[in-house]
Amino acid sequence: MEPSSKMEFFQKLGYSQEDVVRALGKLGEGALVNDVLQELIQTGSRPAAQGRPAGGAAAPLLVPRGSCGPPDLAQCRLGTDPEDECGGPAGALRPIVIDGSNVAMSHGNKEAFSCRGIQLAVDWFKDRGHTSIKVFVPSWRKEPSRSDTPIRERHVLEELEREAVLVYTPSRRVSGKRVVCYDDRYIVKLAYEQDGVIVSNDNYRDLQSENPEWKWFIEQRLLMFSFVNDRFMPPDDPLGRRGPTLSNFLSRKPKPPPPSWQHCPYGKKCTYGIKCKFYHPERPHRAQLAVADELRAQTRAWYGASAREERLRGAGAVAG
Repeated sequence: MEPSSKMEFFQKLGYSQEDVVRALGKLGEGALVNDVLQELIQTGSRPAAQGRPAGGAAAPLLVPRGSCGPPDLAQCRLGTDPEDECGGPAGALRPIVIDGSNVAMSHGNKEAFSCRGIQLAVDWFKDRGHTSIKVFVPSWRKEPSRSDTPIRERHVLEELEREAVLVYTPSRRVSGKRVVCYDDRYIVKLAYEQDGVIVSNDNYRDLQSENPEWKWFIEQRLLMFSFVNDRFMPPDDPLGRRGPTLSNFLSRKPKPPPPSWQHCPYGKKCTYGIKCKFYHPERPHRAQLAVADELRAQTRAWYGASAREERLRGAGAVAG
């Protein structure tokens, strides 16, 4: 892009001519547009207030497309995901894919297919703000209930299907035998493609061996659960005590945990070293070390000081 074209481009963005000239003088006339824009942002330059560049003509106001209106342009920043920045809280949450059979049998205590369990799980995610929720159930569950496969509250499935939440996986009968498609593959495939979360107590070991990418995804995105009577309860630490919280697990952009500023009750006498979870004001500018590492560092410093003293003594004896 020619220098004049660059100047016109950045003036249309609302930057003054002086700021653009200063940035081009620092980076050179041949600098890329992205580099110049980054320099303008880093130097604290901002588009001219009310959109007037140095020439006096009114610069066009850039209005982002979508649901964000012009009064709050700061929320729609360049280089960010519009779904996260402008789509509200729901856009920051991962899609949910529920293993309907697993959830229903878990709520039915493995004795019956309890459709109410599926409704409880769907309602739990809706209450948290999730809008993308899909439930997979084999289509043969539409058949009349039998003594060996009892189904409770079938009307729940009909309501979820009308809401476009429930999806039946296909099945058919051939020569009197039922041919059933593997619903687990539907569940894992959709969750993987949408970068979502699988809700199930099944580990899908057979599918993990089929695809290495699915193996990693199942290990990292499987949300297990428990039912306490009619209460759906996923764990607060889906990946273990050292893993993310449930809120971060369900979010597209996890929030870092807040720093702990509670002072250590032991102060300088603390022997936990790097494992101490409390704040130590006496060492603010250096990383916390384990006790053994601190002792080694102190020993090396002591030996270094002793060696310097011996060299000074030797130099003094030679001079004498």
